[in-house]
Amino acid sequence: MTPGGAPTTPMAVMGFIGAFTALFAATIALTQNDIKRVLAYSTISQLGYMVAALGVGAYAAAAFHLFTHAFFKALLFLGSGSVIHAWSMVCCTPRKRSTLRICSTWAACGTPCR
Repeated sequence: MTPGGAPTTPMAVMGFIGAFTALFAATIALTQNDIKRVLAYSTISQLGYMVAALGVGAYAAAAFHLFTHAFFKALLFLGSGSVIHAWSMVCCTPRKRSTLRICSTWAACGTPCR
């Protein structure tokens, strides 16, 4: 940052790239059928948020997000393994996939599915 508090050109570019990455990866995650791919694209989206935070000069926020992201993403992958095992995703019908997507959306909002 410059002494007046305005971001420099490289920081502005970094912020734009981070914001674009966050939106683009989140959009791709919405189209995926496999729960592990959804989590992978959401990770890329979160990395975009971290880069955008660095671009606007919020270094502590970016570092904090990186630290907390590691823990909650590890728990999400553990939970997704449990869901895959319970739903036996090897033989997943379109009806099961749509039900899983609806339940995942409700769970992300903090509401139980059943």
